[in-house]
Amino acid sequence: MGVMGGGDFPTGVWFFNQFSETKFDADPSLAKAIVGEEPIIGDSCVISSYGHDGIGHQMEAKLSCIAVAEVMDNMVYAHRPMDVAQHGSNATASEMFFGIQRALSSLSSAVLFNKKTMNVQPRNPLPYIGQCHKASWFDEHIRIPACYKSSKLNETVVFTSDNCWDYFYCELKRNPKRIKTLWQTKIAPSLKEALQDSPLLRQLTKDSLLHPSIIGHEKLRVVAHVRRGDAGGRGVPANLFRALINKLIIAWGEGKPLDIVIHTDGEDEKVIRETGVEKTSDINLQVFGRDSKVSVEKACYDMIHADIFLASVSSLSNTCGLYRDKHPSTILYPENTERIGLAGLGWSMVRARGSNVLIYNNSDGQWNDAREDFFIDLIDQAISKRTLLEI
Repeated sequence: MGVMGGGDFPTGVWFFNQFSETKFDADPSLAKAIVGEEPIIGDSCVISSYGHDGIGHQMEAKLSCIAVAEVMDNMVYAHRPMDVAQHGSNATASEMFFGIQRALSSLSSAVLFNKKTMNVQPRNPLPYIGQCHKASWFDEHIRIPACYKSSKLNETVVFTSDNCWDYFYCELKRNPKRIKTLWQTKIAPSLKEALQDSPLLRQLTKDSLLHPSIIGHEKLRVVAHVRRGDAGGRGVPANLFRALINKLIIAWGEGKPLDIVIHTDGEDEKVIRETGVEKTSDINLQVFGRDSKVSVEKACYDMIHADIFLASVSSLSNTCGLYRDKHPSTILYPENTERIGLAGLGWSMVRARGSNVLIYNNSDGQWNDAREDFFIDLIDQAISKRTLLEI
């Protein structure tokens, strides 16, 4: 690396009960999700996500479709595991690490994709993320007829696209409380439980310098994802990163020990110069750049476990941030109009103004000065919510 609203369907129109003959070669608990006393699919419509982009992109896409299926009536998500990825990542290793398959048994609207019994059809139209005014397959006048028509076929149709961002982020913008509650109380806990069962995560926990049992509680743990490479203007603006670090140092108290870990696909020295962070007797700085060969899994582990996470406008940042459901305000996320709904999940959306930081108020859509007391409160929240092995 470094790190590179529902609508009712006509009732009784979806007769599907073929999972009882399905064999499972992976986690036996998957059978619980698919072969229950009553078939999960029932009269529901089925969606999925599949692509060939980077691990962060694919994971953010799948998480969005899981959320959509849980939020919408008569909708089921069929999980198609990652099997190929860009940026030199090992898709199979990441699939095993995040373990969405292990979470299926605890999600009420998710099953494992079965290529023998399911037929993939494209889900269109799929507008670009953030273009909520454009037509989407999830619009009732498109979705309901499509699902009704497919229900008349002698096969299980899985409407598949790269992602479900057209509904997920637009609904977060329109009705954040609905998705936030469901995400924090149901979806994320299921995903995190599956992640905790990953053998790789247990090894990373044992070895990590960020582990509370190693660093104690006297240090503040700050992890940053500084996206460069192919990010264009979507990474962390250098002036914003400098401003955030300076504000955090002042709020934490100069002279107190601070761990700063930077994951980046840029060059170590160049990123250090851009961000203005220097290793001192108080600041323990670690930079994992593009030549470090750090895995996506290790980087995401650090982002999830940080006291405070400085994110990039990046799908990898978004994915790892979505696992931080218990302390979303400790995610400092650069301004992103396409994903403004993340503020509705409680993320702290920020922008730089000179050496100052502005924070977005999701209630009124205004940007306000993030004063010193904001950062002091942020650190207090982070420390108070830190527990051993917490994800």
